[in-house]
Amino acid sequence: MMLRTSAHHPGFNPKSAGRQFSEVSQLEREVAMLLSVMAHAGQQNEKDTQAAFDAAAESLGLKNLRLVPKSEVRLSELDRSLQRLAGLQYQKKPALLMACAISVAYDEKIPALEIEILRAFSSALDCPLPPVVPESAGGFLQVE
Repeated sequence: MMLRTSAHHPGFNPKSAGRQFSEVSQLEREVAMLLSVMAHAGQQNEKDTQAAFDAAAESLGLKNLRLVPKSEVRLSELDRSLQRLAGLQYQKKPALLMACAISVAYDEKIPALEIEILRAFSSALDCPLPPVVPESAGGFLQVE
């Protein structure tokens, strides 16, 4: 619900993101926020949250990213991050969404909430996300 509001905020328009960024590394702060939200949403303890975040960051080649503590995640910061990330070159956005998916799949379970968050991010970034089904993941994931 929180992310739906964020991605569909009246002032939010991914097509008017402004500046185009050619590399994910130009937006490390924003990427850290996005991946932190995904990791916090999908994991039940700090150790797994950190591991899911690290796996997602590593998939982007960003080994120095720091997990944003759950207590510091703010809707306004997430909005700002999504708006700036919307300015990422289109060709780079699938890798960013894949990093989010890596965080989602870390525990080999995909609750509906995590799918909805991933879809909200996909929409906010103006980058379509194909349907999520267990078979597409090699049958090892459990959709809850």
